[in-house]
Amino acid sequence: YQLDLCKRALEENIIVYLGTGCGKTHIAVLLIYELGHLIRKPRRDVCIFLAPTVPLVLQ
Repeated sequence: YQLDLCKRALEENIIVYLGTGCGKTHIAVLLIYELGHLIRKPRRDVCIFLAPTVPLVLQ
């Protein structure tokens, strides 16, 4: 389901509402990786991923 949600997010704006430990962070990282490949050009773009707690930062 995580890959399915990532693919859908590439096609349209979505909100992923899942419980704790269901992979929201993993989906976000996959999406950042995929979008990076789509827009890769000789530019200095930066993607910032904010995490509100230390455990999320450590993931």
